[in-house]
Amino acid sequence: MPIFPGPVKHNNPNAPIVKLDENQIKGAGIFANISARNLLASSVRVIGYTAYVTSENKLYVYRGADIEDTTWELVTNWAVAGGSDSYEHTDNLYGGSQGASAQWTVNHNLNRYPSVDVVETIGSDNTTGEKLEGFSVVYNDANTLIISFKAGGADIAVQGRAYIN
Repeated sequence: MPIFPGPVKHNNPNAPIVKLDENQIKGAGIFANISARNLLASSVRVIGYTAYVTSENKLYVYRGADIEDTTWELVTNWAVAGGSDSYEHTDNLYGGSQGASAQWTVNHNLNRYPSVDVVETIGSDNTTGEKLEGFSVVYNDANTLIISFKAGGADIAVQGRAYIN
């Protein structure tokens, strides 16, 4: 079934539907993952590029100052479209070189004091886990926070993901 029931028509038959010279379309693409998005050829990159990443089911907009490789790949130059920005932090997942940690430092760069949810990863696949409660969050500033884990007054090591919203 086609997306449109017929050709796209303008209500003024003598006017163009899209005016490329007026930057109505900045650039858009669909990518399997962030790595694929980062490999986009520099010849088609533009500030304002919109990238849908299927593995995350998120739409990103490039807001960096230039399109060089080193800035194109920076997480902080991409905003999640459709509402407030969010950030996902992973800490010492199974299979990594470090073990679990009782304290996570998160540099989210959202320029605000966001809410935090933590999921402890269980098993070697890094996809299953349980939402944790009872952790503490200290906001260093509007871009950095520290999550600490304790049980019975003692530090406990946790590995998993923090969802910063």
